[in-house]
Amino acid sequence: MNKIQQQKSENISFNYFSLLSLMFVKKYNIQINQKNEKNILSFYS
Repeated sequence: MNKIQQQKSENISFNYFSLLSLMFVKKYNIQINQKNEKNILSFYS
Protein backbone atom coordinates (compact mmCIF):
# COMPACT_ATOMS: atom_id res chain seq x y z
CA MET A 1 0.00 0.00 0.00
CA ASN A 2 2.80 2.40 0.87
CA LYS A 3 4.54 1.59 -2.39
CA ILE A 4 1.35 2.26 -4.34
CA GLN A 5 0.92 5.62 -2.65
CA GLN A 6 4.52 6.51 -3.42
CA GLN A 7 4.03 5.58 -7.06
CA LYS A 8 0.85 7.64 -7.19
CA SER A 9 2.57 10.74 -5.87
CA GLU A 10 5.43 10.20 -8.31
CA ASN A 11 2.91 9.95 -11.14
CA ILE A 12 1.19 13.12 -9.97
CA SER A 13 4.41 15.11 -9.87
CA PHE A 14 5.42 13.69 -13.24
CA ASN A 15 2.04 14.65 -14.70
CA TYR A 16 2.39 18.11 -13.22
CA PHE A 17 5.84 18.46 -14.74
CA SER A 18 4.57 17.23 -18.11
CA LEU A 19 1.74 19.71 -17.95
CA LEU A 20 4.13 22.55 -17.17
CA SER A 21 6.45 21.65 -20.01
CA LEU A 22 3.50 21.24 -22.35
CA MET A 23 2.26 24.69 -21.42
CA PHE A 24 5.73 26.10 -21.92
CA VAL A 25 6.04 24.44 -25.32
CA LYS A 26 2.61 25.70 -26.34
CA LYS A 27 3.47 29.22 -25.28
CA TYR A 28 6.77 29.03 -27.12
CA ASN A 29 5.07 27.58 -30.20
CA ILE A 30 2.52 30.37 -30.20
CA GLN A 31 5.32 32.94 -30.31
CA ILE A 32 6.93 31.07 -33.20
CA ASN A 33 3.58 30.74 -34.94
CA GLN A 34 2.96 34.45 -34.76
CA LYS A 35 6.24 35.00 -36.56
CA ASN A 36 5.49 32.34 -39.17
CA GLU A 37 1.74 32.75 -39.59
CA LYS A 38 1.82 32.38 -43.36
CA ASN A 39 3.76 29.14 -43.17
CA ILE A 40 1.35 27.74 -40.60
CA LEU A 41 -1.70 28.77 -42.57
CA SER A 42 -0.39 27.07 -45.68
CA PHE A 43 0.59 24.03 -43.60
CA TYR A 44 -2.91 23.58 -42.18
CA SER A 45 -4.89 24.33 -45.34
